Amino acid sequence: KMRERLDQLQQTRGKMQKKEIQINLEAIISLLYSGVELANLQKEIAPVPSPLDVTSKSPSTTAARRAACRVGATATDRVWRGARLFERSFEKLFNDELLFKAAFLTVISELVESLEEMLSPCTLCPRECGVDRLAGEIGFCGVGAEAKIASAGPHFGEESPLVGHGGSGTIFLSGCNLGCVYCQNDDISHGRMGRVVSASDLANTMLSLQSRGCQNINFVTPTHQTPVIVKAIVGAMKEGLDLPIVFNCGGYEKLEVVQKLQSIVDIYMPDLKYATDSFGDKYS
Repeated sequence: KMRERLDQLQQTRGKMQKKEIQINLEAIISLLYSGVELANLQKEIAPVPSPLDVTSKSPSTTAARRAACRVGATATDRVWRGARLFERSFEKLFNDELLFKAAFLTVISELVESLEEMLSPCTLCPRECGVDRLAGEIGFCGVGAEAKIASAGPHFGEESPLVGHGGSGTIFLSGCNLGCVYCQNDDISHGRMGRVVSASDLANTMLSLQSRGCQNINFVTPTHQTPVIVKAIVGAMKEGLDLPIVFNCGGYEKLEVVQKLQSIVDIYMPDLKYATDSFGDKYS
């Protein structure tokens, strides 16, 4: 994968030596992989009198903000305290959008593989039903390893910050890892209404929503289809997808998976259904 990226970059950036590109690419990847390591680096530089101006529109500030978001919420505060590190040491790298994109896509491509491994046997959600979805078996959620969608289009009924002017680019996914007796989307979640599509088809759906002016890509009930969704996002990003990703889920999530998604999901919208486990067991 790295060699393929380097070849693409070499063709695009004829003036740059392949060795130089590789060093820059690996530097960015190392930052994207570990927010904790990045936070430790800031201890080695002198404290600055004031934090980086987060309202600035300069390329270096925008890149630093983007990178700080990508390394995960747990390290965000410490990363911002060392934000000058981005400006002073990595400004050139983060201003190079092609290199940054290549590094980011390398990271999330490996994320796809780790998520797909959780499908055989399936341990993707807290149910851990254990079926081999990669071999075509169907889990409690009612779907296999492929994407299955019920509908897609601009949605103006979501919360106003998501709707904006162009609507939320909503993709309703078939099946669900919950069995709520009061489900408002019963025909989709429990009846599994919808059509099976490939990851590339799903990527094209996202790009279509972007071209129609949608403010974000909003996956409704995505938990059980997370691996193929992330795979489709990778494909869409390669073709120019640049919208926030909304994870509009039922709230029955596995912490390990949520942590894996910290570099890909921008907005979480989990349902808060119950205050006690007993009601959850009874009704979902």
